[in-house]
Amino acid sequence: MERRVEAANSSFAFFLRHRRAFIIIAIIAVASLAAWRAYRDVWFETILLSPDSGYEGGEHMFLIIRDEIEWRKVWGLATADYVSPPKLPEVDFSRYTVIAVFQAQGIAPSAIRIEGITRGWDGSLTVKVVNYVPPPGWALHLTVVSPVHIVKIGRMDGKIHFEITERYIRKLPIFS
Repeated sequence: MERRVEAANSSFAFFLRHRRAFIIIAIIAVASLAAWRAYRDVWFETILLSPDSGYEGGEHMFLIIRDEIEWRKVWGLATADYVSPPKLPEVDFSRYTVIAVFQAQGIAPSAIRIEGITRGWDGSLTVKVVNYVPPPGWALHLTVVSPVHIVKIGRMDGKIHFEITERYIRKLPIFS
């Protein structure tokens, strides 16, 4: 019993003698974690979020656009169902990369959204995509849709992965 008390006292005494070092280590650990989190979360800006597009595929489509030629094709597909399509937004591909996600063609209401982008330890990016579907029992419209979400990020030449999850639509509208 006395040895346990001595051991506890000596551990506490060691901590008291070196408390500044422990505090500095703790501060560095917290600062490093905060810096990693800021580095990990990648900025993105929405270019287009639409309940419909000209995409008619049966599978979701995930695209990484790094040049003007591909950008024109993707924009044409994304706005093909518009009565008067918006003008092609200018993107400086020396500074930005564009990411587009198209939902498989389905019955409304449904949606697809990029909810976040994170950087991995190896520098690759993971695009977190949510596929919104109506819950069982919801009345469906007899409208065929193919939602799209297009964003731009800082220039990225490395690997980009897509991670998709499915959620039920909780409320409408979801395109805001």
